[in-house]
Amino acid sequence: MAHLTHRQITLIAVIAAIAILVAGLIIEEQIRKKQKAAGLIAELKAGEKDKREEAARALGEMGDKAAVEPLLECLRCDDPSPASQQASLQVAVIVALGKIRDKRAIGPLTGYLKSEKYDVRKSTAEALVSLLWKPESEEQKITFLIAREDWDGLVKMRERAVEPILDMLRDREPIVRAGAAGALGDIGNRKAVEPLIDSLKDEAPSVRWGAALSLGKLKDKRAIDPLIQRLKDEDRIVRRIAAEALGNMGATSATGPLKEALEKETYRHVQFAIKDALRKLKTEPDKPPESR
Repeated sequence: MAHLTHRQITLIAVIAAIAILVAGLIIEEQIRKKQKAAGLIAELKAGEKDKREEAARALGEMGDKAAVEPLLECLRCDDPSPASQQASLQVAVIVALGKIRDKRAIGPLTGYLKSEKYDVRKSTAEALVSLLWKPESEEQKITFLIAREDWDGLVKMRERAVEPILDMLRDREPIVRAGAAGALGDIGNRKAVEPLIDSLKDEAPSVRWGAALSLGKLKDKRAIDPLIQRLKDEDRIVRRIAAEALGNMGATSATGPLKEALEKETYRHVQFAIKDALRKLKTEPDKPPESR
């Protein structure tokens, strides 16, 4: 074996020293992260609400799997805070679990797909996507699609999704009620007619839009009078969609109310919709499909 030169020996020594230094820094960083994680976990368990949320978010960013069980425990624990505040903590925990991507979280998370709280459902669905989870049954798939607000996916399930979507017409969130109303029209089941007629009185204009649009697609005569009433809606988009729906339905009984609405209407796009509906009603009979 050839003798090493002094320069080579010095170089090897320097490399070894650097390697030891780097290893020491890595170990030190790991210890620091573990200590930080331990502190955050303690804060998660015993801190004030805002601090617990901050701790959950930080643990998610760290991606430390040691935080999974404490996060799940936090998710399950009874929280005396008001419902809205409790939801924000749940969301922070769920988002963190999605970022950590540990399979242990899948089972507990699936139960939150049916939460009454919109933000909790939505964040749960997103976390499960991150965890590469797939629904195991048709019922679970529908629940998952609703939580994700994947209305197109629900429409593809046709009749099987009608009842769960009808339930969403009573959801707390207008964005969910509006999405459900729109999806029901695309599915085309007349079981939705009466619930959609009720939705024409929803406090949220976006829900009334969706309901009027869907009733126009369903073309059921039960919707004619309720749609005529919407020609006087305070929201101009609702008035426009109601006029379009009546024209598409061939509801000649709406001719008089449409003419009256046209005289009072001040928005041009609504006027155009009413005129278009009146043109259709000159040639189309008042024979929408019979209700079933």
